[in-house]
Parts: sequence; C-alpha cells; structure tokens
Amino acid sequence: MSLRLFSVVPCLATLAALTAMLVGITSSPSAQVVSIAAVVNDEIVSAYDVRLRQNIVLSSAGIKITPDALRRNKAQVLRTLINEKLQLQEAKRLNVTVSSAEIERAKRQIEVQNKLQTGTFSNFMRERGLPEIAVIAQMRSEIAWSNVLRRKVNPKIQISDEEVAEVFARFAKAEGLQERQIAEIFLPVDTPRQEAEVARTAQRLIGQMKKGAPFTAIARQFSQSNTASNGGVVGWILEGQFAPELEEALAKVKPGQVTEAVRTPEGYYILFLRSVRRVGVADPMDAKVTLKQIAVPLAKNAPRDAVQNGLETARSHATSLRNCDDVDRVAKEVKTPGSGSLGTLKISDLPEKFRNIVGQLQIGQASSPIRTDQGFHVLMVCERVDAEAYRPTEEAISQSLGEQRLGMMARRYMRDLRRTAVIDLR
Repeated sequence: MSLRLFSVVPCLATLAALTAMLVGITSSPSAQVVSIAAVVNDEIVSAYDVRLRQNIVLSSAGIKITPDALRRNKAQVLRTLINEKLQLQEAKRLNVTVSSAEIERAKRQIEVQNKLQTGTFSNFMRERGLPEIAVIAQMRSEIAWSNVLRRKVNPKIQISDEEVAEVFARFAKAEGLQERQIAEIFLPVDTPRQEAEVARTAQRLIGQMKKGAPFTAIARQFSQSNTASNGGVVGWILEGQFAPELEEALAKVKPGQVTEAVRTPEGYYILFLRSVRRVGVADPMDAKVTLKQIAVPLAKNAPRDAVQNGLETARSHATSLRNCDDVDRVAKEVKTPGSGSLGTLKISDLPEKFRNIVGQLQIGQASSPIRTDQGFHVLMVCERVDAEAYRPTEEAISQSLGEQRLGMMARRYMRDLRRTAVIDLR
C-alpha cells in the first residue's frame, strides 16, 4: 500500500500571511550595502537576504520589528535561509525544476486566500511595500523542496496492510483514549555547539507566542519540519503514539495551549494541542439540535428595574411552554425579534453561553432564561441527533502512518544535507 503525498505539496498560507509586511523596505539590493552572511557550498547568503527575510518573518508572526527583535531572530533566520539554499542546491543536483506554471499557481493561491482579483499579485506586493522578487524566491524554494521530496522520499514510503491492521486493532481496543490534533515546531540540533543557541531560540518562540504571536505563523517561518508549510499541523495522533518525552509534555497542557520546549535526540519540539477527541466515544458537542426560542429583547446597559421586568417576563414564558408547538404559539403572540425557530445547529456552533445548557436539555424542555447582551432567551430543543462515535478508517490510518514516516525521512534528508555541506558563517 503506497502513500499519496499530501503534506509536501506547498501550502502557501506562509506567503498569504504577507498582507501587512515590510512597509518602506526597498526591493532593490543595490540600495543596500551588500555583505556576506554565509557561504553555502560556494553559494552566498547575503546580509541583505537575511534582513529582508527577518522583516518578512517578524511581520508575518505579528512581532514588532525592533533592533532587539532583529538581533534575537537573526541566527534562526540565517539558519532557515541556509536550509533553503541547501534544498535548492539538492533540487538542482537532481535536475528538479520549478516551472513558471507552478509559480503562477502559487500566485493565484495567494490571490484567492486574500480575496484578490486574478492577476493582481504584483500590485498586492507593491501596495504593501513587499519586494516581489524576495517573496517569489521563498515561494520557489518551498516548491522545489516539495518536488524533491515527491521524487526522492515519497516512492520509498510503503505502508503495508499488516501495519494498518495492527494500528486498526489498537484503535479497536482504545475506546475512551484521547486522539489529539497536534501542530509542531521542530528545531534540529545537528552538532553539540548548536545546543545553547537552538534552546534559546525555542524559548524565545514560546515567549513570543505567550505574547500573542500565532503558532501557525511562527511554525511556518521557523520550524524545520516538512509540516512548516502547513502551519506545523501534524494531524490526529492517538494517545501513546509519541515518544515518552513528548507524551509527558502533552499531558501537561489543555486544548489551545503550547507545550514547553522538549529536547529529543533530533532537536527541540514545541507542540500545540489544537483539539482532543475520544476514540469510540461520541462528543456531545457534535450533536445536532433543532432549536426554538422565545426572546425578550433588552439593552445591554438597561437599568436594574428593566432587567428585573425582563427576567420575570422570560420566566413566565418558560413556565408556560410544554412543547415546541407552544413556542410557535407564544412567538406569534409576542412578535419579538428572534422568537421562533432557530433551525438545526451543531451544539459546538452555538454561542458558548448556550452550549452546556442546550446540551443538558431534554426534548420539549424549556430552559431557564439566559441573559445575553441582546436580552433574555428561553430555549427549547425540538429534535436531537447525537453524533456518531469516532473511529478512524483504514485509509485514514494509512495516511497518518505515511505522513509520520514522511516527516521522519524528510528531517533525516535535511540533516544529511546539512552535515555534508560546507557552510562558512561570516
């Protein structure tokens, strides 16, 4: 059973995030004093390249561009540019090219993601002070590496029916265990002398995320995993499938939180726990309900007497409702905006204030009045369709195994390229 390659197809959300970057930065290298930051197998990474990418990286991650921020992120940005240079060199060695059609498709994707008219990519760059040549260079390296992985790594990924059956059997016995949706930032450590620098970088990235920088933006610009182009998203992983040190870190966080930096034999990982679901157990928040309500409009800042009157009116309605037909009848009588049918909705899509209340209501049972900025609400569930218990398909298991193997092989590929390269830092 072979794997169809999805995750190495470049996700250009990295570049779509460039909507507010580099205002006032010139796009002409001749306007800068060009100096050498590194030489990678006889090819130069200039200081101008580093500065330009620093502005892109910091802006896309929502980090204010200051001299201190530029200083702190310089080493990691240079490392990223060196990796891209190695990837492009490997593509050239293998005669892997990036066609103009691929570049144009990437531009179109950016236009679509930013709701732009077709053919306005260049204007979009100019309006935001973005040097188009630098953006396309980043785009080209991403596509080139995707093409290299597609040619060299993907054919080697074979997922046997026995492997799938083994994991499928494990899921069958895993009822109640967590399956976690994970995103990652991976920072490799190739030599002992890199240890301190990479550890500091990991801590800085965590600090920036604690201040509000989006995980996906940080992952796209700093992670050295093949998942970086997709914002670091790994997918759904069954509890117990990660290395023990990563499992230990994940056990300490809740959905929406980021782990500490975790040292593994390959380098440092920062994991983001996006969501959790239980194997073989239906999530009550995924149930669909047909709702009706009686609304008692009331201003957010209404005086206390008006609030009390509104509450008494809502309570009176609640005690008079015995079924959904009663809701229709009362709605016609009161004629208040919002009264009547709310349609069929997933409980998780309801406003947070309503979710637990609706989840506990029996069909035909009126809720107690719920206060919102719009007034009071009396809700009734007229129909409920419970969600099915989640169990993965064999196809999903095969894909997940393949993605994990792809990530491992891509990291090893990059590690080997770095170890055999002649890199001179200036």
